[in-house]
Amino acid sequence: MNTNGTVLIVDDEPVGRKTLKALLFTEGYDLAFAANGPEALALAAELNPDVILLDVMMPGMDGFEVCRRLRAMPDQAEVPIIMVTALDDRAARLEAIEAGADDFITKPFDRVELRARVQAVIRLNRYRKLLQERTRRREAEEEARRQENELLLLQEVKRLQDEFISNASHELRTPLATITLISGNLDALYDKLDDDRRHKMIQDIRKQARALNQLIDGVLDISRLDQGRISGERHSLDLAGLVLEEIERQRPLAEEKSHRLMVAVNGPLPVWGDAGQLRQIVRNLLNNAIKYTPAEGRISCQSRIFADNLAADPTWPGSDQLPEGSWVGLRVVDNGVGIAPEQLTRLFERFYRVQPQSVIPGTGLGLAIAKELTELHRGRIAVVSQPGSGTTFAIYLPVADA
Repeated sequence: MNTNGTVLIVDDEPVGRKTLKALLFTEGYDLAFAANGPEALALAAELNPDVILLDVMMPGMDGFEVCRRLRAMPDQAEVPIIMVTALDDRAARLEAIEAGADDFITKPFDRVELRARVQAVIRLNRYRKLLQERTRRREAEEEARRQENELLLLQEVKRLQDEFISNASHELRTPLATITLISGNLDALYDKLDDDRRHKMIQDIRKQARALNQLIDGVLDISRLDQGRISGERHSLDLAGLVLEEIERQRPLAEEKSHRLMVAVNGPLPVWGDAGQLRQIVRNLLNNAIKYTPAEGRISCQSRIFADNLAADPTWPGSDQLPEGSWVGLRVVDNGVGIAPEQLTRLFERFYRVQPQSVIPGTGLGLAIAKELTELHRGRIAVVSQPGSGTTFAIYLPVADA
């Protein structure tokens, strides 16, 4: 089987074709012949040769035109072409270059030169084909990996959607079932209950209704985040003022559990942001601390500025990972039940509930929303905790330039 390559010889003169055949036959090439331009184009498309020896002077369609048409054919655009000419002038060579020729050889032929040029061009063409094949193989592998990654991503999205729907349905059913049960008992036993018992049942219904409303708000917030419908408007704000206002709103919840709520938030803390979203971040962190801190526990909220010239503070989680620049820091510290180290990595996942703390009412969305809103403000959130010793959450927002 021939392994040296295919050479297409195009010459309208039989003597020229025979001469080239005699010079190349012993080199082991597979030789093909065309007597005119149209025949050359047809054979080139059929054979896809390794090199074409193309005579310039041909009647009808000359070698320059054949070369231009070959270069216009997608499959033949890169096939090496050696122009064979009796013309040894500069104008003919320039026209051949403009037509797309790769090399030239002049009649009468020098046997050694002809063989050397053909061998060199075929070798280069093989290297080109090898490079193209490797490139195609690499591109195919990259495309396969891309499709595989897309498939894995779609599968993960589907899993998260299924998990979201399952968790949301479960969390919705729990307060609804409680409301249905209590309201049913209240309706059936109303005349047999005293006022205190009726009042307690009504309070329980309202409590479950609030939990249901919080869950719906959380789901809607998550939906807006996923769809990019969260407001992108940012204003210059003093975070200290927002935090102090939100602490006062949450203080009654802390007092219900006899918490000692300590505040050390000093302004100004200039940031760019959305006031409602920043309030929600603070609200979610405070609610989380109140919820998981036993009665008569301690909760503190503190602020500070981290600048380039200030070292990281080990009592502020994540401060050692802050990029260069000035940052507003806010942390919420409690002495509550704490979180095991193996559960910290999943703490900001949607609907994730820390075990065994899942018996405490909650949606599992508050921290996920706080994290996503913080990142929406180009900020960072970090946590450190020890079971039985409490938890510290810290958020960092870029300082707003004046």
